[in-house]
Amino acid sequence: EMDAVTGVQTCALPISSLADLSPGVLDELLESAQTVRRHPPAYSNACSGRIVAFIGYGKSFHLSMPAEVAVTALGGTIKLYDGGQVGERWMSAPEDLGRILSTTVHCISVVAPVDWVGRMVSTATVPLVSICSGHHSPMDALAMLYTIRRSRGTLRGQRLAVVGDGASVASGALLAGALAGMTVALAHPRGFAPDPDTTTMARDIAARNGGAVLITEEPAEAVDGADVVVIDPWSAKGGGRDPEQRRSHFERFQVNRALMANARPGAMILHQGPIATPHEIEEDLAVEHMAAHVDWAANRVHMSKALFLHAIGRKA
Repeated sequence: EMDAVTGVQTCALPISSLADLSPGVLDELLESAQTVRRHPPAYSNACSGRIVAFIGYGKSFHLSMPAEVAVTALGGTIKLYDGGQVGERWMSAPEDLGRILSTTVHCISVVAPVDWVGRMVSTATVPLVSICSGHHSPMDALAMLYTIRRSRGTLRGQRLAVVGDGASVASGALLAGALAGMTVALAHPRGFAPDPDTTTMARDIAARNGGAVLITEEPAEAVDGADVVVIDPWSAKGGGRDPEQRRSHFERFQVNRALMANARPGAMILHQGPIATPHEIEEDLAVEHMAAHVDWAANRVHMSKALFLHAIGRKA
């Protein structure tokens, strides 16, 4: 489909949530990420002449950096703006910001709360790529799926365990895993559950795609038979609690060899980074699985390329 204003190719994209994706588009994005990873020179001009405005709400280095590298590698130009640069008046009026940006750039990329993103989507007339919508990051979760598929060969039928805080990583894993037909089991301490709407949404998606969702407060139950264990970082977060008090809630949620004994032999461990040892994971396990952690980080760039290719370039 061609955008009437810019004349560039557009297609369905995750706007504010992974729930906006279909299994078909998910497969397309995963295949695109694999193709651009294998043949980067072939896509060095795929977004030539395209300008992307990246609007970041707060600090978002691990999200903005992959986007910047991806657009540049595709031959496009990306302009990074944080909320302070945009200004409070414009940030408080995402509808107007969407209208104005649509007249000057070919794509808008955002790290912002889901309701703010929705308001901008309502007026933007150019493709919008939501890198992170507050309670989860579509790009990060898609990169996680791509990392798992590269290692395991498949996604459907795999058991994905998430251990730690029921926050953005967990929410993304619930939605992405459900869409991919995986069984996703999340273990979190009492009081650190994911957003109830996200859980309901993930269960609905899983029911339609042959997956399943389990929420528990017992790490061993979540990890039982797991092919992949993902850590949702918790030690660096505040959450309105004293750090020592917060740590007391997560004492049973360290990923260690005793816990991993419940997983399948050869199960992979993924951590978003930076890795907090020994609180979140035993140091020797972190070192043993370091290649997987680094691969996930690298795949954020490849998945960002896939997203921008589907928004404003030619498909891989």
